[in-house]
Amino acid sequence: MYKIKIKDLNNFGGMNHYAAKELKFKPAPQRNEIFLEKDKPRFMESTLIHELTEAELMKRGMRYKTAHKKAIDAEIAAGLVPKKIII
Repeated sequence: MYKIKIKDLNNFGGMNHYAAKELKFKPAPQRNEIFLEKDKPRFMESTLIHELTEAELMKRGMRYKTAHKKAIDAEIAAGLVPKKIII
């Protein structure tokens, strides 16, 4: 279970602990946190799907680049925002 915190992320949209660690992003969320930037609700929900997918894959050992691609696929499949905005 993750705690969601709204933060200014300098246009990153969202960040999870595992991606932050690999990207050397500071301040990094704790293992049980997801940071999201304030946005329209559908965009925030889409980003949350991305971050949850990415965090769970990376927690199991997947590298950022691969997990990020799969998280983009999950975000597109959710259909909350147009694909052209996600990519």
